[in-house]
Amino acid sequence: MPHGIFSLGATLSLFWKPSYRLLPWAFTSAMLTLAAMWDFWTRGGSIDYIVLGLAGYEMMIGLMEEEAPATFRSRRVE
Repeated sequence: MPHGIFSLGATLSLFWKPSYRLLPWAFTSAMLTLAAMWDFWTRGGSIDYIVLGLAGYEMMIGLMEEEAPATFRSRRVE
């Protein structure tokens, strides 16, 4: 978790290591967007803007996530 900030994407990234680093945050953002729009789609109710804001928060935290430094050794060709 970057800088002690809690996010669902950071928690998910501890267990799921996809090749595209932003994917855990994009997934949690999509699921939160789905949850925010659920009443609107199913019953014609209102949109939950707080949960929609949390979806945006997840994406911003994911975009601020720093790449881990490369840990490989260069090989000398002789």
